[in-house]
Amino acid sequence: MNESCHERELQISKLLTNELPPENRLELEEHCAHCRDCRESMEELRSQDRMLSDFAASWEPATQRLETKVLRALHKNKGSKSSLSQSIFILWNQYRYAGLSVAVSVLAFITISIMLSQPTSLYAQVTKTLERAERLHIVGHTFQRGEWSIACEIWHQKGKGYAIHYNHHGRRETVIDDGVHQWKYREGDSSAVRTKNRDSHMMREIEEVLNLREFERILATASIGTQIIRDHECHVYEWRDQTYRAVVYIDADKRAHRFEDFSRQDKEEWIRQEIQDFYYDVDIDPSLFEPDFGPNVNIVNAENQLDLLMNLVKLDDAVFKKEEFGHIFAVHEIQRVEGGIVYLLCSLRPTDATIRECGPILPSDSTGYGDFHFVTASKQLDNGNWRSYQPWDFAEVNHQGLSVMWYVLIQKGEWPEEVNECYLDVYFHTRGKLQQTYEAKGIPSYQRFRTYGTLSLPANDISISDALAKIYEEVEAIAPGVRYNCIRLSYGLEPSEKTGPNGEKTSAVLASTPRQMTKSDFINEGSALIRRFRP
Repeated sequence: MNESCHERELQISKLLTNELPPENRLELEEHCAHCRDCRESMEELRSQDRMLSDFAASWEPATQRLETKVLRALHKNKGSKSSLSQSIFILWNQYRYAGLSVAVSVLAFITISIMLSQPTSLYAQVTKTLERAERLHIVGHTFQRGEWSIACEIWHQKGKGYAIHYNHHGRRETVIDDGVHQWKYREGDSSAVRTKNRDSHMMREIEEVLNLREFERILATASIGTQIIRDHECHVYEWRDQTYRAVVYIDADKRAHRFEDFSRQDKEEWIRQEIQDFYYDVDIDPSLFEPDFGPNVNIVNAENQLDLLMNLVKLDDAVFKKEEFGHIFAVHEIQRVEGGIVYLLCSLRPTDATIRECGPILPSDSTGYGDFHFVTASKQLDNGNWRSYQPWDFAEVNHQGLSVMWYVLIQKGEWPEEVNECYLDVYFHTRGKLQQTYEAKGIPSYQRFRTYGTLSLPANDISISDALAKIYEEVEAIAPGVRYNCIRLSYGLEPSEKTGPNGEKTSAVLASTPRQMTKSDFINEGSALIRRFRP
């Protein structure tokens, strides 16, 4: 949170008390639309105001002490024209010299009373028990290719944090979080990424890895009996449909001990596909919480979006790179996706020679010195039929001449069942000063390259939803809370108040486009779009 954000905090307080001038409201809303910290701060204060004022309205004060004044003020403001009551925090400030300790006691009492009065689902109780465990070890097994293997392991210890190891398409990925910082490392990479912990709720990451949201649907059902799991008597909860069955085992202390899921086809026998076992109060190796990924692994301090972006498209780790039109084109990741689809993460950036010749690109510049896009890569076969790739760019980030794009290539026409390589058909175009230089020299400033490169595809494929989730997660990591423009996501890094070593303006945040989208909406809409090209 920078100095500008601290000024916004004061404006948020005035907004909640109806003291902020109308001309400043628009400015504040614009800032909060781009600043996740301020947006969350405003939402939290609004939520607490509503909760406290509603609770205060139910009180019948009997004395004229400080607590009574505070509660009456809240009750009085509840029916005002504004949708927000007067901020409880402003009231504490007004009365702090009269009796701060009493005010704090009232706030604590109100908060505890509200918490105790809220109904809690079994799912919420189970996840809270997981979070409160002193020491917790979770092991997830999956059944693939006729054998069981460990898919993920999670360790959590109070005061230490948590560590997660999981297999992602044949490579182990590690997440370590100590409550202040989080480290992520993928096996085989030359660097790990350290970020600030943005969410102290450790269950967020674990829910994502284990898909614990599946528990919510299961635990909404009634127990179908009891069963002993490792000497613990557990209630059994089950959810099923025609082809899928999931079971959770919960003991009397609301501790989950096992999760299982099964599948079947055409009412055949149920086949167990996954097991998650939960172990409590076990010894945990303290080295698991240390971010030591080996002597040759560099830890990148990605405290802001720009660091994350640059680490994502490092040229040293590119699977393909080539210089063209004063730029370096690179493919940083390629994935085989189900249904004859290829996922690509690509970048284009000016060479050092281009920067020296044409000058640096400023954050305020709307374009760089060049761009690229994939075109429909068509080939005629010996039998006269055609095959092609239909490209679709799902997301794009531009920063001072660096263009990063997330693409999928969709097979169309006649293709063999097994395809082990992908060919690229790329169109390059120079822009701005570089284009002027090329044209002045009589050199073509744009060109299409057929079969510009041929890349080997990984042996295993991933699902369409996994590919789209990957795009969404990577863009969200660079631009938390960004607004999406349907499926075609386009961003530009905006100038910040920071300056570089030579006094130049730097870029730190990403511009948002019209509409926010949830991860599930993005995956659903993206999948529907792909099906239009390849039913």
